[in-house]
Amino acid sequence: MQFQSLSRWEEAEIFLTKILSLHNETLGEENYETAFLTYLLSHSLRKPGRLDEAEKIRTKALEILNQLYGIKHSSTVVRMGNLAVVLRDQDRVDEAEESMVTELNLTSAMYGDNTPKTLRCMYNIAEILVDKGQFNEAETLLNKLLEARRRLYGNDNLETVSAQRKPAITHYQLYRFDEAITMMEEAVSRLQRILSDEHKVTQDTRELFNEMKSK
Repeated sequence: MQFQSLSRWEEAEIFLTKILSLHNETLGEENYETAFLTYLLSHSLRKPGRLDEAEKIRTKALEILNQLYGIKHSSTVVRMGNLAVVLRDQDRVDEAEESMVTELNLTSAMYGDNTPKTLRCMYNIAEILVDKGQFNEAETLLNKLLEARRRLYGNDNLETVSAQRKPAITHYQLYRFDEAITMMEEAVSRLQRILSDEHKVTQDTRELFNEMKSK
């Protein structure tokens, strides 16, 4: 949506609220388009930090899709992950983790273990584990994710390199500095080839690499 892409959140909220009201009147609440508009409205609330409102609306969207399609439908599973993001924003990491684990299990059952959707779910759980300070558990999951992306995409691929940065940070948090620096240096080198030396992702990764070396 144009309003959201321009970060005009208040205008987006007003616009979406009007459209959602019309959809509720004409199509009713238990309709896919109504559920999707409900999610978009929650997104407009989440960005400015109105997390309690965003949570209520995303919960409503999830309930609608669950009633329409059941818990094992792809649209329902995606909205489950969307709700988990808001829970994480609220620092309710245990609830967010529980929701993300359910999302991972359902996604894996629908698409298989080594698919982009499943690997994205795995990455989200690893980030939650880092938030909770469970670095060893996060490292195990991130290493599994990295190997899966290497098999799926190859080494010189942005998805693979992105998966390489997070375990490097986790190594560093576990005081395994040499491993962290080696892994981050390799990530910088690959990003230079994939994106260019001037790309922001390359520069940000190099800055992180230099910070690791300097400490």
